[in-house]
Amino acid sequence: NKWVRYRVVFRWFTNPNLPGPTHITITEEGRVFGHIAEWSACHIGYEGVCVAPPQSEVDYAYFATGQVLLDDGSAAKTGVISLGGGHARDGMRVQPVLSHYDSTSTGVADVAVGEDEHGIWCAGWIRPGTTEEQVIALRASDVSGDWREIRGNLELVAALAVNVGGFPTVSVGVENGVQVSLVAAGAVRGYDDDDIIESLAEKVEHSLAARQSRRERMQELAT
Repeated sequence: NKWVRYRVVFRWFTNPNLPGPTHITITEEGRVFGHIAEWSACHIGYEGVCVAPPQSEVDYAYFATGQVLLDDGSAAKTGVISLGGGHARDGMRVQPVLSHYDSTSTGVADVAVGEDEHGIWCAGWIRPGTTEEQVIALRASDVSGDWREIRGNLELVAALAVNVGGFPTVSVGVENGVQVSLVAAGAVRGYDDDDIIESLAEKVEHSLAARQSRRERMQELAT
């Protein structure tokens, strides 16, 4: 298997230190890197508010549930980029969402994930056994994240290759006036309820404040 000799390359699963927002890239050797979402992207379906990609409060633990062994004897925490099927619908809870991707999608890449100043980066490899046709399809696709509300915060739980997806075109799931899911693909749904708009605005304000705080911290560390 031509992928076996690559499966322990440590640097493939670390922060790729991308110079700017980067589309998912696949090299000839099978390395995968890029951004799942960009901080600067906003939901185009709401005037006057910016629904940005959520930041994880648990270091993407609900997405990175797998492992890939590395050459230093450690294991990278990884999540799966899937190809095939479609996104789970808005309003579904976490377990049904995970079951949806298990039953309708095929894992083609294993990636570590994290955050940089540009967005949510991913870095990893094409999984052994992935066909050349699947790699071609993944290169030609956008990678669309699926965020679900877990303990009061929207957390990334899945990433799916789609024909049209990624920020800034997103659909927002709202339940009882609270945003409970964020799918970075599909049609934008409109809501006229003022309470929903107010709730979204509050979440946007919190997200922007958290982002600014994180950038200031990163600047301090860089200094």
